[in-house]
Amino acid sequence: MKAGKSTFINTLLGCGELLPVNEERCTAAHTVVTFADTNNPAGSMRIVWKKRSELLQELQESLQPFSEDTSFAIPTDEKNAVDWIKKHQSHWTEHLARLDDWDLKPDLLNKKQDAMLLLEALPRYEKIQTDYERRRGSLTQIMTDESAIRLVDHLKSYQDLPLYSILI
Repeated sequence: MKAGKSTFINTLLGCGELLPVNEERCTAAHTVVTFADTNNPAGSMRIVWKKRSELLQELQESLQPFSEDTSFAIPTDEKNAVDWIKKHQSHWTEHLARLDDWDLKPDLLNKKQDAMLLLEALPRYEKIQTDYERRRGSLTQIMTDESAIRLVDHLKSYQDLPLYSILI
């Protein structure tokens, strides 16, 4: 839902580009703006990633409605699950791509979109994390990377903002 929330918060905080703003949806993760401290200097960002086990469960729930096998299950241990995804990724991607979005109810369309992103992102879970941690990417970069943002639980942006002046 694009409604100008980031623009409003940026204006309220008197900080033109704290949260990314774009014509397309671009603030796709729960984001906490908090005061900077000695461990987290102003302008830094901390990414809190979802656990892989949680993401695997989400993938299972997203794929289940599209499976013809009622006993369909992704392996529960992480290594076998990632191997399973790599082995079945192209089958599921092709199967989901053949489904016409217009024929799907909104909840199934969301499950299809989630499944497509998770199928792409989960095999690269560590690489995505390492890439973003290493380059300390901007909020805009991670917010616009759909496969990376799907792995994020929430973001913390540390700022040195005079919030008290807004209340005066």
